[in-house]
Amino acid sequence: MTNEKTLPTGFKAFGIVRRSDNFALPPISWAHWGNMYDVELWQAAALSLNINPDTIKDPDRFDSGEYINRLRLLVNWLAPQKRVMICELAGKWSKVLKWQIPPELAAKAAIYNAYRDTAAPAETNAPAAKGKAGTDVSAKKEPLKKLAQTWWRTEYDILTMAQSAGDSLRRKSERTSNRNIGNAVALDIEQREKRGKKREAPDGQTIKNTDLYGWKYEAE
Repeated sequence: MTNEKTLPTGFKAFGIVRRSDNFALPPISWAHWGNMYDVELWQAAALSLNINPDTIKDPDRFDSGEYINRLRLLVNWLAPQKRVMICELAGKWSKVLKWQIPPELAAKAAIYNAYRDTAAPAETNAPAAKGKAGTDVSAKKEPLKKLAQTWWRTEYDILTMAQSAGDSLRRKSERTSNRNIGNAVALDIEQREKRGKKREAPDGQTIKNTDLYGWKYEAE
């Protein structure tokens, strides 16, 4: 049985439970959180700091310093919205607010960047709803949602596959560029699909420009 050590002041009080010798929080499952369409603002604030939302029992009382600052900013900019798209958090708000964010989250910016201009005003009969900062809340939602729910992003852990592909290329003394890794991941998905549901796999360029955007291979 794992012994729970005495936690530093402030963590138990704010609902964080940590179990390990070095008090490391359970890692974020980016295969789960990164593939969410949208999240609550408090979850967005936590993810932007690489804090696992699943470890926060009471978001109204949790205060890790920078977390509460980021949450206040998101509420100030986005109210009355209570949720924000993952790709928009990465591709827009992290830049507007000049935040440093985890590379796994930064990789989702490409989804926002690729589709932010695809929804023309003519697509809706009514004027687009505006958020507090004058941002379009509805007009760009559908194309973003369509891409964010692309099947391979929900069924495969792309970044884990990319890391494995990079390791394989390194062992063969080949370049571990995102282009080569993207091609390797696309081939891996294609081969798995041939043995499974036989869906059309994404090409390496798509993997490189979206899933691997902002990500860089590092040898373990």
